[in-house]
Order: sequence, then C-alpha cells, then structure tokens
Amino acid sequence: MKNKKTKFIISAIFLAFAFIFLIGNNASAESVRTFSDGDSEKNIAFSNRQGNGEEQCEIFHIALPSKNSVSTANMDISGDVWQSKLDLVFIVDTSSHMVSEWNDVCLHKNNIINDLKTKHGIDIQATFYGLEFSYPGGYGVNFCSEDDLALFGRTYSGSYKNEDWMRGIHFISTPGNHSWRDNTTKTIIAISNVLRDDHKGALGRDDSNEEIESGIERTSNKAKENNVIVYGLFDDDALEWNSSDPYKAMEYISRKTGGLAVKFADVGLNDYKPLIPGIVSTTNKALSGLSLKVGRMKVWEYPEKLTNKQKIGGAENSPFVKALNDYSTQKCNGQYPCNVPIEICSSKPVNGDLKFNNLYILMTPPSPPPPPPPKSLSTISGPCQNLVPCKDDCKLSDIFVMIQNIVNCLVFISTIICLLFLVIGGLLYIFSLGNPENLTKAKNTILWALGGLALVFLAWLIVNTMMQFMGVGGGFLMWSSVG
Repeated sequence: MKNKKTKFIISAIFLAFAFIFLIGNNASAESVRTFSDGDSEKNIAFSNRQGNGEEQCEIFHIALPSKNSVSTANMDISGDVWQSKLDLVFIVDTSSHMVSEWNDVCLHKNNIINDLKTKHGIDIQATFYGLEFSYPGGYGVNFCSEDDLALFGRTYSGSYKNEDWMRGIHFISTPGNHSWRDNTTKTIIAISNVLRDDHKGALGRDDSNEEIESGIERTSNKAKENNVIVYGLFDDDALEWNSSDPYKAMEYISRKTGGLAVKFADVGLNDYKPLIPGIVSTTNKALSGLSLKVGRMKVWEYPEKLTNKQKIGGAENSPFVKALNDYSTQKCNGQYPCNVPIEICSSKPVNGDLKFNNLYILMTPPSPPPPPPPKSLSTISGPCQNLVPCKDDCKLSDIFVMIQNIVNCLVFISTIICLLFLVIGGLLYIFSLGNPENLTKAKNTILWALGGLALVFLAWLIVNTMMQFMGVGGGFLMWSSVG
C-alpha cells in the first residue's frame, strides 16, 4: 500500500517538474552566433563600382529566431578597403629645354598610369596638359602614342610661358578650370626642369624676388584649399633660380599639399617609382570611412581608413541592439526566423575585402510588468471594494451601507476559505488509498467545509434581510435618505 502511494507521489512530482521545465525552456534566453546562411564568418568583397555621389553598399543578413528582445549584440569587422577613384593631371613643361628629357616624360607618364591601373586596381582618369600649344622643339606630333595624343595639346587661356609649371598648378587647382569627377582624389604631377629668374612675375605680380616666394606660397595654398595633392618630377639638370635649387620650390609645394617631389635623370627609366606609393597612399587616405546600417538605420560608422579590427555593438542601449529590436517589431510581422538586412556602406567607390566574425546576439524574453502597488481596503476590487461608501460628506445611512459592505466582504472571504477546505478534503480522500484513518479525516474536512459554507450563507441571508427591511439598498423605510 505504502509503495503504491510513494510511487504515485513521485510520479506526480516528476510530471510537475517536467511541465515547469518545458514552460521555462520555452521562455528561456536564446543566442545567435552565426549569420543567416549558417556561417560564423562573413566575407564582403567591394567591387570597383563607380557612383555619382551615391553610397556603395554590400548586404548580408542576420536571422532572429524569435520575437524575444535583443539584449546584447556584438560582432567584429576587419579588412582593408581603399578608394579606387583617382583623377591624375599631368602639367608638363614644353619648352625647348625639355627636348632631351621628352622621351623620359612620355615614358614616366605611361608607366605611372599603368602601375596605378594594373598593379593597384585604381580607377584612374588621366589628363595631359602641355604648358604651351606645341611639343618641345625638334619633335613632331607622332612622338608619343595615340593615347598620349588624345590627351595632349590642352592649353591655358592667356600668355602663360611654356615652362611655368607653378602657374599651371595654380590654374588647375582653381575651381572651374578643370573638370574633376565626383568623389575622386584630385592629384597633379608637375614635370619640369626649370624655375627661371624671368618667372618672378608669376601669378601677375612684380619682378621682385619676394614675389616669386609669395607666388610659391599662393600656389601651394590654392591647391591645399581645394584638396588638390601635388607631386613633382624635376630634372636633376634643373636651371637655377636665384642661386638656389629650383627643385626646392616644387618639393615645398608637394610637401605642403600632402604629395612628394622626386628628381629624374635623362635615362632614369625607374625614376618615377618613388611617386607610386605616395599616390596610392594619398588615394587611400581620401576614403571617407565606412558605415553599418540595420534596416536602413545607421548604427556604426568609422570615419577613417579601416586598419585594425573594430567591434560593433554593445548592450541594450547601443544603436545596434535598438535597431535589431525595432526591425523585429516593425518589419518581421510575427514571422520567425526573420532575416534582418545588414548593409556595410562607403560614401565613395572602393575596392577591397571586409570580414565580419565573432557574432554574438543574446535574446531574452520580455520582462514581466511590475506588480501593481498594494491596495487599501477601500480600493480592493470585487465584493471588498469601497467598504467605506463616503469620504467627507457622510450621512447616517452610510453606516448601514458600510455594515452591508463589510458583511459582503466577509462572506466572500469565508466562501473562498470553505472552498479551499473542500479541495483539501477531496485531495485527502483521493490520497487516502483506503486507509480508514485518512478516510475519516477527509470526510470530516469535507463535512466541516460544507457546514461552514452553509453557515456563511445563512448569516448573509439574515443580515441582508434586516438591511433590506431597514431600507439599505432599497426597502420601505429608505434609510439611505436619512441625513
């Protein structure tokens, strides 16, 4: 007998715990560690796309498994992207002093363009400006390739000298004088072998030595204020100006605008190469940065060139968490798993690869609402609500109304207690398993509960009849009107 009872109780307890476990597990926290395709790492390749001032974005997805709230969201981003758009303007001395160097000029120009295009994947637009109408003396128009011919022959308005490269930089850097593409790195390469005394009138000034120096300053300032980077190729047989090396003028302008100047020899086939890393570097630095969007909402941005691993996200107050929750609420429409679009964007055309990994999203059930504040006796809902029927303007009849309210409340509470003892007696009867002593206890509990319930209702009936007779709640005396 005892064994059967013990087995029954153990089974009941086991089933109760199993039920609690299932309910609790259903509402437990969830975590997401992979992207929507099941991969723990997402590689994004930026292609060399051109845009007219528009953002370039690549999209991947994160799947939210349920409507539970996101409380934490983190992931790492790393990789290397670089701006792939470069406008390169050559400003070339076409004076007779450059006759012996002209072969080097064409060779260096083509090598620079080819290296930037093929080895570094940069979208380059090159323009070739001669400082005067013709090629240097002694060479015909067929000297350079057809591509060079297509770019050659551009001139300035006005009577600029064919070796005044400094004035050429100033002219091209002035807005409206050259057609730069949108979202591009603006770069000038000046090629010459001279800065002569008769250039003292640079930029329309007088013939004093001080004015040539101020002209150098004005030229570098004009380029810098319009985001033009200047590089220089200067022949090492340069003609002197004012007993100083004219190369220093080109070096100063280049350095101040973020560029570089180098010297080349008559047969220096590789003299141009020191310029390439600098041009690539300044093109990369022009990258305005990356931004991350969740459902079109920007949650992260990095204004500089991405060089080290960066962490995106945070706890419940972070923009990443808020955007995921907003998308789940507004866009998922109760359909889970729900794929949330994640966009990684750049405001400029770029090349390169990015890697996202270490994704961790913690989702927890919504917090239950806080319990209501405890109510006073006068505000308890149900039969015990508003026991005192008045506040400041009480009448004599309100005493009888309060008595009736108190009786109704006591009847309600007593009924609940009697029903509770009925349930207890029933359980004792079920679990007695034929034991005479337990059966007697169960029957007595049920009988006393029924008796108590009958007594409660009888008391209520007597009191209620007396109150009705006295006019409380309706009757022929109408005590509620007594003032």
